[in-house]
Amino acid sequence: MFHFKEEISGQRLSLKKHPLSLAETMFQIVDQDRHHLSQFLPWVGNTNSVSDSHTFIKITHRLWERKEAFEYGIYLQNSDTFIGNIGAINVSIDHKTSEIGYWLNSNQNGNGYMSEAVSLLEKHLFEIGFFRIEIRCEPNNVKSEAVAKRCNYQFEGKLRSNCIINHKRRDTLIYSKLQSDQSTNL
Repeated sequence: MFHFKEEISGQRLSLKKHPLSLAETMFQIVDQDRHHLSQFLPWVGNTNSVSDSHTFIKITHRLWERKEAFEYGIYLQNSDTFIGNIGAINVSIDHKTSEIGYWLNSNQNGNGYMSEAVSLLEKHLFEIGFFRIEIRCEPNNVKSEAVAKRCNYQFEGKLRSNCIINHKRRDTLIYSKLQSDQSTNL
């Protein structure tokens, strides 16, 4: 059975399972970046208070217990500075597959933090026995797509009009990496 670490550390970042005490900080960042995040993420419109972020964190704990999703806060190494979220979502233990979902405080864009966070979580997933990881993004989310490309995920295709974000039908790009694709420099 898979055992997810509650903390994963890298050179510049640490990924940590969300504590309930993070709710206020998480909400402040989502609220500050509301316009930017809501362009690509459907849940932003439902995050209107610290209580909503608190509820989200409680849900992530339940999903963690059921081994359905594993959400982490992204922190600058050796500090308590929360800069975003990353998670192994849509987990299938039976098929040894997962999607990685993420968002970052826009003040931290351009530093390579998300590529590092994806690499850290990906490495952990492969180490504990996962076979396939996907990154899905909306075609206009060029920064998210750039992360998938930088981390050497292979483009598999586009799901046409498969979801609704902000009351508009959107396409979804799918990138993937197999355990056998892992680069040796992770």
